[in-house]
Amino acid sequence: MPFAIMLMPADLDAPLPHYKTAIERAVHANGGELAPHGVVRLADGGQFVFKNDYFWPKRLTSGVCRVIFDTALHTDTYVTTGGSDVAPLKVKGSTLDIPSELGPAVVAASPDVLCAKLRGRLARWIKEMGQLRREGVIDADDQPLEPPADPGTEPRLHGRPSGTAAKCEASEREETSKLGWKFVRSIVTRNAQWGVVWRADIAPESDPATWFRESCWRVRGTRGESGISTSSRPLMMFDKTQSIIPLPAE
Repeated sequence: MPFAIMLMPADLDAPLPHYKTAIERAVHANGGELAPHGVVRLADGGQFVFKNDYFWPKRLTSGVCRVIFDTALHTDTYVTTGGSDVAPLKVKGSTLDIPSELGPAVVAASPDVLCAKLRGRLARWIKEMGQLRREGVIDADDQPLEPPADPGTEPRLHGRPSGTAAKCEASEREETSKLGWKFVRSIVTRNAQWGVVWRADIAPESDPATWFRESCWRVRGTRGESGISTSSRPLMMFDKTQSIIPLPAE
């Protein structure tokens, strides 16, 4: 799970901006070249891959930051990143109104200022990933160590949930009720690696494109202690190959 830099429009229901055209213009302006499969190399040694509307930097140089800055400006989008730094970055000259629920934007007055912000976030992201690896939350490739979101052919456990599954369902139903969301359905399976896994589809709105999958299972720590762990992800992903279908009605 490499460090990702994303450009997001203010209106998620509107058609996506023409990122490719803006990136090509910015790359050429910075003496760079575009290779197949979204690979970009710049004159100052900067490299990134643009795929699924994300920048995946291999070398975060000043040139890469200028391309991101120029692209955000010409597509009127804001910059956001992975990790715990969630405040949107708005490049100077952009006219978009960032949704208030995202919190105050941090204004990048120039490509150099944007670069400083992104490098700081990258450093913190590397530190966070290292901590998660030590805790056994992610593997050496930074992939989550957790049951798959899609139950696939895992054996189903029918009947009234008990034990781990009952705790998971009670907690999720309580939280869903507080938020006024719909609890669509749940399923309990036995996974060969993770044991009993409880999964549910939650609907903030009636449109299935807004639904997300909640997964819950029991984990054991390095000292033998146990607890409940959860994960959450949308059914529909920006990368369509990562999307999953709703749980079947059984």
